[in-house]
Amino acid sequence: MSITSRAKSLNLSLGEYCVFGSGVLEVHGIRKANDVDLLVTDDLYKKLEKEGWKRKWFFWRTLWAKSITNGQNEAFTNLHWGRAYRPSTRELIARAEIHEGIPFLRLEDLLEFQRHLPRKKDKRGVKMMEEYFNRRSNLP
Repeated sequence: MSITSRAKSLNLSLGEYCVFGSGVLEVHGIRKANDVDLLVTDDLYKKLEKEGWKRKWFFWRTLWAKSITNGQNEAFTNLHWGRAYRPSTRELIARAEIHEGIPFLRLEDLLEFQRHLPRKKDKRGVKMMEEYFNRRSNLP
């Protein structure tokens, strides 16, 4: 099932979320996503929690993010990385790109976020995105 199909099955309201992480890479044809990571407003976070999504604290060195999961999908309230990267969730959602009716974090925003992360998988993602942008800039 495609990332857009999986996101559509959640029946979420536009303006309250966007898909980020590997889902953005999949929609651009860079690599397949294993799960659906969502950046959500505080209101949607509370609604999902009431619907049974379970709380999970995500921690990686200086990244502290409140998140919830329903097993297959994970929702985060921010993409903050220490003091170096603290974008507004509302702004990221507002400028998301729509693909097949689903909002996705802009690839440029995902690249900026992942450049701050120290994990090997994020470094690989940065390299894949940079190669993608280089290929696109070399098109006739």
